[in-house]
Amino acid sequence: CLYFTTYESTRRYLNQHSYFNRKPFASDFCGGFVAEIVSCMLFVPIDVIKERMQVQSVIDPQHRYRSVSDAIQKMAKNEGIRGLYKVYVDFVNIVSKTSN
Repeated sequence: CLYFTTYESTRRYLNQHSYFNRKPFASDFCGGFVAEIVSCMLFVPIDVIKERMQVQSVIDPQHRYRSVSDAIQKMAKNEGIRGLYKVYVDFVNIVSKTSN
């Protein structure tokens, strides 16, 4: 829902300009690019938390996350907000290559 809403909104906005009106493939491409970036901003942190919680069985029990909110708090405290987006660039590259 987030992806398609962003995609359509971006395309509508771009198509108001004469360049994009003459080249619809450009508005399609840019709409997809913007939609991918916006949706990844939401889904990457969720995926990072999920993956860390899945592999924590190999970590010393006193350092394990007790819940999703505990994971978010510990990541923010120890790594800053960047900790939630460590793989953002890699994720965008992978998704953009597979969505062609």
